[in-house]
Amino acid sequence: MGGRAPSLIHPDLYAMIAIARRAGIAVHITTRFSYNFTRARIDRLVDSGLSHLTVAVDGATQESYGATRIRGNLAHVLSNLAMVEASKRERGLEHPFVEIQHLRFAHHPPGELEKVRQIAAEPGADKFMTYRGVHRNARGELYNVVDDDPEATGTGSPLGAQLLPRCHWPYSSTVIRYDGEVLPCCLRRAGRQYAPGADSRSLGNVFDRPLAEIWNGPAYRGLRRTVSDPVSKGTTGSFCDGCPKICASPEAALCVHS
Repeated sequence: MGGRAPSLIHPDLYAMIAIARRAGIAVHITTRFSYNFTRARIDRLVDSGLSHLTVAVDGATQESYGATRIRGNLAHVLSNLAMVEASKRERGLEHPFVEIQHLRFAHHPPGELEKVRQIAAEPGADKFMTYRGVHRNARGELYNVVDDDPEATGTGSPLGAQLLPRCHWPYSSTVIRYDGEVLPCCLRRAGRQYAPGADSRSLGNVFDRPLAEIWNGPAYRGLRRTVSDPVSKGTTGSFCDGCPKICASPEAALCVHS
């Protein structure tokens, strides 16, 4: 189970985490953490059973951080991190596992990465990861995941079978949106997942049917057959139609599923 920043202000957040944990499901939240949270609210988050917390720290100063996280407040981020670690320590808990994620950009001054790494070490984060914040497509242009919109890039020709399925997502993971819609991937068709009236091609809704029923249902089973042998099973009409993982699509900006 995963989530981005808005998940932390969802009114049913703690109840949802508790339900998932009782079912033996790990819960991972990715957030910018730029909220003026109280210690009581942080304690509730820690006590909820959250498994993994990834926090974006994309700058060592408010100036560099604010250029990336518009209207973000680095002081709030660092305060919240410190409170999480204090809450864990006082309760004798190992979780949530805290990961600091830093995106590197050209506007960062020299030495920014090491400064952020030091910041991450101060509250005692469990892990530090860094990635390039800017990606380019095969033509050298700035890339955004929504550039792979099927209506713009075309669907391409399905690829043939191979020893292993061409994509692990339908076998290993699932995405549940805020409204209960179940998606097989968080990357494909990303530009259409939240656009009003767009075709999300969800595989079901957890408010209508149990997740186990959807996971083992005909739509999911069909998608697994598709990614195992795209050319024979066909991709037309499926959620994955046109994805560069399973289709030879020269117009696709970049294969982002690896």
